Amino acid sequence: MGDKIANLKVAIDRLSGICEIRRVSSFYKSSPVEDLAQDWFVNLCLSGVTLLEPRELLAAFKRIEKDMGSVKERPKGPRLIDIDLIFYGKRLVNEEPLRIPHPSYRKRLFVLHPLLEIEPEALDPESGLFVKDYVSKIPAGQDLEKLVI
Repeated sequence: MGDKIANLKVAIDRLSGICEIRRVSSFYKSSPVEDLAQDWFVNLCLSGVTLLEPRELLAAFKRIEKDMGSVKERPKGPRLIDIDLIFYGKRLVNEEPLRIPHPSYRKRLFVLHPLLEIEPEALDPESGLFVKDYVSKIPAGQDLEKLVI
């Protein structure tokens, strides 16, 4: 919602306060997935290094979302910003509400493409498969466009 690109830039700046950002992908415009009755999204992926444990990192993400004024009125619905933790190195975490790798990333082009841009040889720590192998398994209907900013 709002100025999507500006929101992401603010989020990146705030994330730099909790981790050392190593790589940031391009911005990608994408159609909504699951809840289709909403505007398009802008997404990106970044990788970084932090001393925070996964639960602490997720809590920091949620604080950034809240501080930016993001409100999730319904699951998969529109919001100002949504920060997800996809991987945490090679660690696997299955402690509600945190699952690593993120349980839905394999089904979303708007995660896979920017992730592969910054980590082209990324391995899924759960399956041991290359992340790029999931792209061909995405069903038709997900639109994605790399933005020039």
